[in-house]
Parts: sequence; C-alpha cells; structure tokens
Amino acid sequence: RDWSSDVCSSDLTERVPRHAVDAALFSRIVRTTFAKRRKILSNGLRDCVQGDDMVHAIGAAIDLTRRPEELSVSDFVALTNAAASAGVTVQ
Repeated sequence: RDWSSDVCSSDLTERVPRHAVDAALFSRIVRTTFAKRRKILSNGLRDCVQGDDMVHAIGAAIDLTRRPEELSVSDFVALTNAAASAGVTVQ
C-alpha cells in the first residue's frame, strides 16, 4: 500500500491590519456570527446587535449577505469598527 501526505502551511506573521476598536466586541462578533452555521452575517449579527437599524448601519462597512467563513480577519476588523462607530457595545 502506498501512502501519501500533504502539507498545509500558514504564514501567521502576515501583516494584516488588525486595529479593532474594541477587542471584546471583535471577539463577540466573530463568535456570534460563526455560531449561526451556514447563515449570512445579518442573521448572526442580530444576536449581538439590538435593532435592525443598527444592523443596517453596520452593513455600510461590509456586505451582510456574505457568510462569516467568506470574511478575512481584516473584514472582521472593519465590521467590528463599524459596529463600534454605530454605538454597539458588548452585551
């Protein structure tokens, strides 16, 4: 029997802008949006953001019809910063 092996590598030192206004809010948004598996961002955000108006205000920063697994770290930072600017706090 022949065996093969694949190697996967990741450069964790890649320079990505990670200047989230609020680290606790960043963590909450990431956890909440991924908790809603196979759901779009707007649905996941409703669990940590009060009101549809607030969700729409955040939507100006990023397309909320995307799924969380489609976002980069930079996208989540932009989403967090937009949420903080809209007055969202950790609940």
